[in-house]
Amino acid sequence: MKSSLLSRAAIAALILAGFATAARATTNGVNQAPLGTTTTPGVGYAFFEDFTRSAAPAPYNFFSTAETDADVITATFASTMAGGSAAGGGLRIYSGSGPTPNAFNITLSVTAVQDFSVFSLQIKHTAPSSGNWADFFTISTIDGQAGVQSLVSNSNEGSQLDFNIYQWTWTGLDIDASESFNITITSNADHVSVDNIRLDAGFAVSAVPEPSAYAAIFGGLVLAGAVLRRRRTAKVAV
Repeated sequence: MKSSLLSRAAIAALILAGFATAARATTNGVNQAPLGTTTTPGVGYAFFEDFTRSAAPAPYNFFSTAETDADVITATFASTMAGGSAAGGGLRIYSGSGPTPNAFNITLSVTAVQDFSVFSLQIKHTAPSSGNWADFFTISTIDGQAGVQSLVSNSNEGSQLDFNIYQWTWTGLDIDASESFNITITSNADHVSVDNIRLDAGFAVSAVPEPSAYAAIFGGLVLAGAVLRRRRTAKVAV
């Protein structure tokens, strides 16, 4: 009996896992901690954490190698800036300051290893010296769609000393394996540091059951188990 109940519970867990989706990357919500590389099966990521800068004279080229599981996507990073530096021993890109603020002008080149329909971009950065956080970065579109922006982690949105995480999510895509595209990230503000950049790609689930549906699914499995037990008992009695 115990093993039968455990089996039904395991089946229910597998069914519920099939309904779960992880289109959005997970974050730890801690101001000074990186976005990290936490992910779920079926969702691939590329994570840019360390940066280097070319030698003088300006303009400078910035480089970063992605940490990636390479299951769903691969990605490369490139940026050219009139000034700025790789601050914190290469942990951040700092825009610097001046009469004309330095634009990041980042290009992320993405190649699909598998087909996917959902894509997200996260940027962890400090506040610009003026203007709205949400308006600071301009993100190119993917497959003709504009990304939906959301504030993922809000440490202290009004402070230039704190990092916040903004995310852009694209759904309903039709990206095939081996297909490539670029994401361009432009900006123009003083005293901004970019700490991490993360990409996630996977598939969306068209309909996610409500909690009441979960109960119905599990209840149906239990009922099916009860019917099977009755049939077995009837056969033994005969």
